[in-house]
Amino acid sequence: MSAISTARNLLTFWEEKKNSGDSLNKTTSDQKKKPLLCDTVGIFGFPFKDTQVIMTKFGKCKFFGFGNSRDVVELQKFLETSKQRILAVFVETPSNPLLNMPDLKKLRRLADQYGFFIVIDDTIGGLNVDILPYADIVSTSLTKLFNGASNVMGGSVVLNPKSSLYPYAREYFRSANFEDLLWCEDAIVLERNSRDFEDRTLRANANTEKLLNDLLLPEEEKICKKIYYPTVTSKETFENYESVRNERGGYGCLFSVAFFNEGDAKAFYDSLKVFKGPSNGTNFTLACPYVHLAHHSELEEVSKFGADPNIIRVSVGLEDIQWLFKVFSSALDVVKSRGSKHS
Repeated sequence: MSAISTARNLLTFWEEKKNSGDSLNKTTSDQKKKPLLCDTVGIFGFPFKDTQVIMTKFGKCKFFGFGNSRDVVELQKFLETSKQRILAVFVETPSNPLLNMPDLKKLRRLADQYGFFIVIDDTIGGLNVDILPYADIVSTSLTKLFNGASNVMGGSVVLNPKSSLYPYAREYFRSANFEDLLWCEDAIVLERNSRDFEDRTLRANANTEKLLNDLLLPEEEKICKKIYYPTVTSKETFENYESVRNERGGYGCLFSVAFFNEGDAKAFYDSLKVFKGPSNGTNFTLACPYVHLAHHSELEEVSKFGADPNIIRVSVGLEDIQWLFKVFSSALDVVKSRGSKHS
């Protein structure tokens, strides 16, 4: 989350400098003039829990929790009618844990029209997607697939040189306002672990697609209620993802499975013989009851946005695919043996 926090910090300093009358390089083009009560940040789509926590700590936050075409319309209505100005919109490509992909082209057009910045967290999509043309800032957790070994933490911020924010952002990162907290030995380990980042991405993509297509998707609506992955979350997500997918890119190593009831979800999770934990992008397969871990005190509220409490989120690793088939088949068999009625 250091990358998201740094991006938000950068925008705060930009806003303060602009409002104080200090000279800034040219701000976002075609900005509409309207009364400025308080600059608000928007979150587009249902994000990783800590992203929303960070945003609300800095000030007002407008939540567009579905992140679909209807929310694009809602965002435009807010921009046209609210006295609050949107400073920036934060999006994930795709979102975690529901694997929704927003329409980045439409968001970019709105950003240019109404004068806000777009911050994209591409941690889940990674090398699979080319999203920089639509972003002012790209933030990435380097703790995840970039590192893979799960032995060091870090984050990165990439600036779009075509953004009106770019000249000031360069100034900000060279100033005393920014403190680089990445420890030197951590940087060495990150660089070493990342040397096969592309190869690991392609292998994890292949494992995940094979596991889903050959084993899990045939059980959708039978044993499990819904599978979330860019290819199957929704037609809209698939089309939006395809529009920015790199030529060699796949669909990532992360998917979520929603079960019909809590008992089935528990049975699957408890019998799934992989490592358990809340991270993702590790070289080894990792699973967690994500919604319960991240939103245990607000289950009813988040379920309104599709975050089913019976979701098990899985990050697929680099293990042999036959071993993965065996492990997941065994867990599915346990669910089948329960004989739950799914009407």
